[in-house]
Amino acid sequence: MLGELDPLGVDGANSVMNEKDILCAVEDTNMFPKLIDYFYVGSSFYIIEEYVEDYALLQLINELRFDFILKVKKGVV
Repeated sequence: MLGELDPLGVDGANSVMNEKDILCAVEDTNMFPKLIDYFYVGSSFYIIEEYVEDYALLQLINELRFDFILKVKKGVV
């Protein structure tokens, strides 16, 4: 804990735990990797996500493929 603080003072371990919570919250969509497992090894927290081969975020931005954002905002997804 407190090994990797971001500019706002949030610890890196808390960020990983938050990512786990977000993945759990969106598990019923097909837009995000599925959470496979999470665990501690010593004092380090790990999450395992499925590998999804698709567009990279930069590629989506470059191709202006923002239809997935609109679907989320409209509650379609």
